Amino acid sequence: MTTKIYIGNDRLDLFKDESIEVTSSVANINDITKNMTDYSKSFTVPATHINNRIFKHYYDANIDNAFDARIKHEGRIELDGLPFKYGKWKLEKVAVKQGNPYAYTITFFGNLVSLKDKLKNFELKDLDLSAYNHTYNSSNVKTGLTSSLFSGAIVYNLFSKKQLYYRSGSENINTATLANVAYTGGSNTGVNWDLLRPSIQLIKIIEAIENDYGLTFTRDFFGTVEFQNLYLWVNNNATAINSNEVRINFTNIGTIGSNAGTIDLVEDTFTAGGKRIWGLMQITPSAGYETVPYKIERKLDGEDWGAYSGLTGTKETLWRIDNDTKKHSWYVSSNEEFKFNSKLTIEFYY
Repeated sequence: MTTKIYIGNDRLDLFKDESIEVTSSVANINDITKNMTDYSKSFTVPATHINNRIFKHYYDANIDNAFDARIKHEGRIELDGLPFKYGKWKLEKVAVKQGNPYAYTITFFGNLVSLKDKLKNFELKDLDLSAYNHTYNSSNVKTGLTSSLFSGAIVYNLFSKKQLYYRSGSENINTATLANVAYTGGSNTGVNWDLLRPSIQLIKIIEAIENDYGLTFTRDFFGTVEFQNLYLWVNNNATAINSNEVRINFTNIGTIGSNAGTIDLVEDTFTAGGKRIWGLMQITPSAGYETVPYKIERKLDGEDWGAYSGLTGTKETLWRIDNDTKKHSWYVSSNEEFKFNSKLTIEFYY
């Protein structure tokens, strides 16, 4: 059997007794990052006039625009005149004897690219999954829990960072880490919608990888019913967050005059009235919520601008309000259900 090897369309001279051993790897279903292409053990070719021309006399450091050994070069292997493998060749080194070139050492790599090389350091967050964006609210969570969103691409389940248990009777408990989901436990039991996170169908991630990185996977496995029913739980928070956030709703202006500022009952914002003032925001928990931890945060024109965390019970927080036209709004958040009343009091600088 006659073996011929080419770099580009240039045929290399071979040693008569040199063997070329090409290894074809088998796909590893346990770790797809280890699926490698065909490759050869390094072997040598003689430094003939033809090979010296192809490798541009790589042994001579005085030659400009020499052969670039930093990259792989297109080529192929032929057996008895028929194409056997297409891929790339890499020049490893050149051997010199008594000041003259003797042989070039080269290695062959198939055209199949390792997934690890193709995807590099990209992560799930780098995939374009914007088609499945949705508003995180109680309505969508309920729909995802009872059926699905996006025709089955997104579902919600009862996975939660909070420990959920069922105990009938009057055990009315719902803390930051523990909750009784028994309906007989009282009004403070059950699963709050904002404890749940979405899950995405795995096939949608496979499709996103194909679209983003120009890959195509067969559906021999990915197309099975079993794989179609697999989902990935999406939760980028290691701990619970203050997710029960509400904007303080101003219901009346009370005794705040125009010199102090203006309350917009539609936008629920406060704007200074020409003087530098202090704003005192008082939060009074409703009965049964006195021990629930909460946080109060102010925003200026929608941008975060100060917060008080780890509060419990009735608290009055102090906020400096400068003489400008910025709109002040306040938000209260908690990891648990929290009901309260609020009051804004304005004091002038003296």
